[in-house]
Amino acid sequence: MEALAERVGSGVESPPALPSRSRPLAGAPAAELDFGARATYWVNCLLALLALLVLVPILLLIAVAIKLTSRGRVLYTQERVGLDRRIPGADAGNHRRTRDLGGRPFTIYKFRTMRENAEHESGAVWATQNDPRITPVGR
Repeated sequence: MEALAERVGSGVESPPALPSRSRPLAGAPAAELDFGARATYWVNCLLALLALLVLVPILLLIAVAIKLTSRGRVLYTQERVGLDRRIPGADAGNHRRTRDLGGRPFTIYKFRTMRENAEHESGAVWATQNDPRITPVGR
């Protein structure tokens, strides 16, 4: 059988291999990006830098306002679970939430809008219109 395959296939030349434009990255080859992908990457980096330059002064003002109007930390941290960890069928209309249960826990950082340790005093409850736990900056 091998002899037949050699005879039949011997007249067909395989196409020449295209030159590889890849470089190894962490032991695995990585394709080099074309000009459009590189341009998109650098435009995204520049826009992110511009957004950072605009937002940093605003974020610093918010942090100073929180610190001046209430005691405690400026940032509130909380452990959350990524989107795909949700229970399948809990939201049947949104297939992104039921994909593979692969969400991972992560820590979220937010500016604090309630008194320090507000949940320890009253438990985890929704804020109301005139909630005394809300700081002046949180209003």
